[in-house]
Amino acid sequence: MRGFTLIELIVSIGIFMMFLAVGLGALLSLIDANKQARAVSTVVNNVSFALESMAREIRLGTTYYCGYSVMEETQDCATTPFPGISFTSQEDPYSGARTRISYRVSGGTQLQKQVGAGGAFQDVLGSEVELTEFHVFVSGSDPLDPVQPKATLIIRGFTKEEAVGVRTPINVQTTVSQRIFDLN
Repeated sequence: MRGFTLIELIVSIGIFMMFLAVGLGALLSLIDANKQARAVSTVVNNVSFALESMAREIRLGTTYYCGYSVMEETQDCATTPFPGISFTSQEDPYSGARTRISYRVSGGTQLQKQVGAGGAFQDVLGSEVELTEFHVFVSGSDPLDPVQPKATLIIRGFTKEEAVGVRTPINVQTTVSQRIFDLN
């Protein structure tokens, strides 16, 4: 008689099931890793978008001040970082008015923006970001100095583990020079 015995079939099915279990476990790990990578990517994109929005406003603004008070004079902080920045916005095309914009860290973990001297501070980053550092370096803010104004922004933090499944460091930095030509 030709064919397979019952023992041979049981052994071959057992070996097949072991390979199937290993392959399925690897597939599930890949799916989970992809899900976490997409969540982290979304958080990093949100932080990058917030930084680019800040950079655009700063680039088009004037009268930079280190800190988030409503001071109207300029102040450099080229060697000592400040946890905030204030500046005057670009001129509104309809009204011609300029507004004071400020950024600061609130509660040690959230970046906030204020528009206008008496405006309320609004959160800039999503709740899935735990901010650990926001530093601003400003140089050339005095309109009488021979240096074009520029600001360097540094954001450091982590993704919140409960939001994306893994605690991943975020480090983003950009330097912005004022668009308005300011060399005397």
